[in-house]
Amino acid sequence: MTDDSAARVEAPSEEPRWHVAIGGEVYGPADREELAKWAAEGRLVPGSQVVPVGGDRWTPVHLAPGLKDLVLTPPPPPSPTAYAYPAARQPVAERRLSDCPHCAGPVTNIAPSYGFPWGFFQRALRPRFRCGQCGRAIAYDELSAAAQGEVSRALRRATIGWFSLVIGLILFIALCVIVPLASVR
Repeated sequence: MTDDSAARVEAPSEEPRWHVAIGGEVYGPADREELAKWAAEGRLVPGSQVVPVGGDRWTPVHLAPGLKDLVLTPPPPPSPTAYAYPAARQPVAERRLSDCPHCAGPVTNIAPSYGFPWGFFQRALRPRFRCGQCGRAIAYDELSAAAQGEVSRALRRATIGWFSLVIGLILFIALCVIVPLASVR
């Protein structure tokens, strides 16, 4: 062994070596030069944790002594499909009732829907039809026979529903007001 090689072996390295946690995996030990190379490649990002060899306290790489000046590139933003968004409430697509007699486009009921039960009754009792392609208002008589039958059935159901609602309210008022008054006498 020459004096040069003996001096290199005996002299302890002044530069600390680090273990690095990236994405749940631990890499290293690596010296500062190798960490700078990882940072330049984009593998070492803000939020990566480091611990010196023999140490037991993990710290963010940008706060570690001797590594604060490393230029860290943030990771690229994830694609929009990477996020799990809750399913947004989409407007319900109108069901095609018939073909437009003018352009053969889809004819739908465009009466406003305010939710059940009012919107259901509104759409059934006062339907309005429009072509989705040419935008023309379509009269009931211009609908196909199958669509007219479907609209008539919805009208009957809505009429029975409204009638039941009114009779139910009358009975409720009778039970809550008239019966207690009759028992007072």
